[in-house]
Amino acid sequence: MEDSKNIKRRKLWVDYSKGIAILLVIIGHCLHPSIRYQNLLRGVIFSFHMPLFFVLSGATYSVSKTKEEYFRKLGKSFKNTFLIALFLLAVRILYQFIIDPLSVNWPEYLSEKAISFLFASGFRVRVGNNEIQALGMMWFLICMFFSKAIYDLICLIFKNRYCQISVMIVASVSGWLLSKIQWLPFSLDIALYIIPYYYCGKFLNTINDFSAKKKLSVLAITTILWGISLLTSYLLGGGYLELAQRRYSFMPLTFLCAVSGSYTICILSMIITEKNKGLCTEIFSYFGNYSIYLFAVHTIDYFYSSLWSFSNNIWITVFMRLLLDISLSIVVIYISRREILQISR
Repeated sequence: MEDSKNIKRRKLWVDYSKGIAILLVIIGHCLHPSIRYQNLLRGVIFSFHMPLFFVLSGATYSVSKTKEEYFRKLGKSFKNTFLIALFLLAVRILYQFIIDPLSVNWPEYLSEKAISFLFASGFRVRVGNNEIQALGMMWFLICMFFSKAIYDLICLIFKNRYCQISVMIVASVSGWLLSKIQWLPFSLDIALYIIPYYYCGKFLNTINDFSAKKKLSVLAITTILWGISLLTSYLLGGGYLELAQRRYSFMPLTFLCAVSGSYTICILSMIITEKNKGLCTEIFSYFGNYSIYLFAVHTIDYFYSSLWSFSNNIWITVFMRLLLDISLSIVVIYISRREILQISR
């Protein structure tokens, strides 16, 4: 009984953290780097918000012990990430076909989209003299699939903890160096770089078992580390982490900033979900539990951008974009859950 309570409590703080992260993703995408105060806020959010998802995945993921288990999990991950990204690309193509089918050279358009999916980059990629279109936010799903597959493979092959850490560091540095030479297909250079984030996530389960007083002490340490590393990166002229653009600035420093920032959000979520079981906790946990739906809606919210980008006031834009994305995702969640219930009957 005690174990089931711990599992439920662990899931609650994980969902709460994901809820914060996905809302910050939407807010961060509304902020303009060219406007100073918005760029500063954007920097705070971007310093950890995408790594937080990988850290949380590491906290909840149980590594494979056999080859059979590895391939079974690989198949499941493929359906939950890669196929969703492919589906979202198909939705975008369908949207183009519906709104303006005659203005597009379809063989050329589909070829561009296929190459764009192959590189799965959040920003345009230069390959020789050619420029490949960005896939957009779906890069994250592709990257999560490959990074988790590599992380699990490393843990399967190397049983010794120190060997695992060494290989992950080598993989991360290799991804960082490769990104300076050529951005790889399927964002594999980013996938290599982020592998240690999964390993860092494992320690959150230990922290979750700490007393409330000890959690507060760790929270203070991670918050200070996060603030100092982010400020130092700015002062040195490096700015903040942007994974999609391969902007790692001072790599060890931005890595420390991303991990400490992720830990801060996670430990804060642990404390809140232990003390407060009210409406706020329910709302954030709900968004976290269904974060993939909200993320999917967010990737295509340019379909109705005129409804949220009409104002020059950034906070109206943020509010409207959050409102519309959340509202549509709730409708999608309701429909999908209803379909699942009907199938199960």
